[in-house]
Amino acid sequence: MKPLGNIADTVMTLIAGNPQVDFHFSCTKEGKNYSLDTREIRSALEEVPINSSEVLSAIRSDLLEGLQALFDLQTSMQPSRKTRNVPLQRR
Repeated sequence: MKPLGNIADTVMTLIAGNPQVDFHFSCTKEGKNYSLDTREIRSALEEVPINSSEVLSAIRSDLLEGLQALFDLQTSMQPSRKTRNVPLQRR
């Protein structure tokens, strides 16, 4: 089985780049489950955009914590220094 890559970065990229799309991410291992649903997050935010930096930071923290607990990971799910807080540039 090949590794999936950094799933946390992938989920964050999808949410940040597609704020109008509803995502439901769920992962189960040995009877334990972690899920993230942007519909639930968006309803709690009211008028705050889901792709604002504060909201994305909170989502990333929750995602990393949930996946770390599920897979008993310590450091491999941490965001890389290369991608942390790098502003996107449009051409």
